[in-house]
Amino acid sequence: MLRANNIDLKTNALDFSELKYINDDFVIPKEKKVTKGSLIICTASGSKSHLGKIALIDDDYDYAFGGFMGQLARLSQFAAKNGYFWAGNTGKPLILKG
Repeated sequence: MLRANNIDLKTNALDFSELKYINDDFVIPKEKKVTKGSLIICTASGSKSHLGKIALIDDDYDYAFGGFMGQLARLSQFAAKNGYFWAGNTGKPLILKG
């Protein structure tokens, strides 16, 4: 499972060194798994340094994302990469209006 601490604060890259694992008997809903080309973002945390952390999902990983994380999925490749670089370069959380 990917959590906020799996996103490097300086590079916005995924860090797989501290994964949490779920019992194999537990069925994870498809919408709770990360998808290639999406963005994951920390939406809530007890730590201000985690809030707003964002990473581009660059491959088809068979991972779920944690409860304090959100996923912006079904983005075009252009939108995903530009949203990622905007947030990564400014160090500010990604805010979308719809």
